[in-house]
Amino acid sequence: MARLTNRLTERGIATIRANAVDTPGKLYPDGNGLYLQCATKGSALSWVFRYKRVGKVSALGLGPLHALGLADARSKATELRKILADGKDPQEELRKAKADTVAQLTFAEAAAQCVATKAEGFKNKKHIAQWSSTINTYAGPIIGNIPVGDVTTDQIAELLQPIWTTKSETATRLRQRIESVFDWAKAKKQRTGDNPAALELLEHLLPKLPKKTRRVRHHPSLPWSQLPAFMQALKGLTALAARALELLILTAARSQEVRGAEWKEFDLEARFWTVPADRMKMGVEHKVPLSDAAIELLRSLPRFEGTDLLFPSNKQTWLSDDTLGAVIERMNEGNESPTWVDPKDGRQVVPHGFRSSFRVWVGETTEFSRDLAEFALAHKLPDVVEAAYMRSALPERRMPLMQAWSDWVTSDPTNVIQLIPAAQAA
Repeated sequence: MARLTNRLTERGIATIRANAVDTPGKLYPDGNGLYLQCATKGSALSWVFRYKRVGKVSALGLGPLHALGLADARSKATELRKILADGKDPQEELRKAKADTVAQLTFAEAAAQCVATKAEGFKNKKHIAQWSSTINTYAGPIIGNIPVGDVTTDQIAELLQPIWTTKSETATRLRQRIESVFDWAKAKKQRTGDNPAALELLEHLLPKLPKKTRRVRHHPSLPWSQLPAFMQALKGLTALAARALELLILTAARSQEVRGAEWKEFDLEARFWTVPADRMKMGVEHKVPLSDAAIELLRSLPRFEGTDLLFPSNKQTWLSDDTLGAVIERMNEGNESPTWVDPKDGRQVVPHGFRSSFRVWVGETTEFSRDLAEFALAHKLPDVVEAAYMRSALPERRMPLMQAWSDWVTSDPTNVIQLIPAAQAA
């Protein structure tokens, strides 16, 4: 066979793409029956394989340029020429092969079914919407209409490229979600071979992600030594949100656990607050021992008609997270310089920061174990067996810990300097 000249190149294709709008109907030959064509004015470029059999010239569409690169188009054309060499009609053979296989989903269809399957394990609808939104926004325009079994790693790299370094967090999540779609497709027999979104394949086609230029900023928190003074100032406020913040500190709880608290969750006689799993970050029911100060606070709260919430808004719904933060803002108002700030960076403390104050207090001033403190914060313990044991054993054992914490934060602020451990003072 004579050596082919004037074959298409990637640079040549780029020029053709730029001028395609002005050249409707033109065919650009690559040789051996393979052509790149622009069917009508303004249409996308696509590949065509032209062949002659039994005196008749036929054309077989191979797919659009954005879905099929030059190398892949040549590979398909080679397979079709082999069919011709065997005396068969490529169109007829492809039709038979398609009839013998399971109807293949497009990537968009596979993604929708994959998300629907995973939705049962998602905690909230927002997470489902995020999955669908990122896939539809970034992957849909590039690979949405391509059969899920035909998508290539090059195409995944193409859709990730624009945001890989500029929106690295979004790009990373998008790649992981696309990878999950292909794993689902393989399990459904819709795809074979390597996962085209696997990081070990894409890392050769994409630039290295930039190193983080800044450290993660933690929630601003007060030093534990300032808690008695803060609590004294907090008690001077009469707003219901101030009482919610007070309970949050006494129980070392998260904001959503307190804002959604209902009276039916509290057993004041047994001195426990049972937070249901659906309001816990880890999705596991959590029992909180109630100290003397917490019991006193709860007994002082009014009951509101028409709701079981401890801290309802004016519309009898949860208080917003911003409402608790606004309490601290009011406590800082009127001072030339804010009083309740994180000394490390000067930022105003936030409700979640009191959990950090609690954790540091346990570690620096008490002999309570690390695991006891971690479980009081409803953190996941690293050892699965240990965590399972402590889930049943710790509630009672945590009672002395929470009482000690309560005694500290409600103590006389003028005694703070005397209570700092000797090891710290030295």
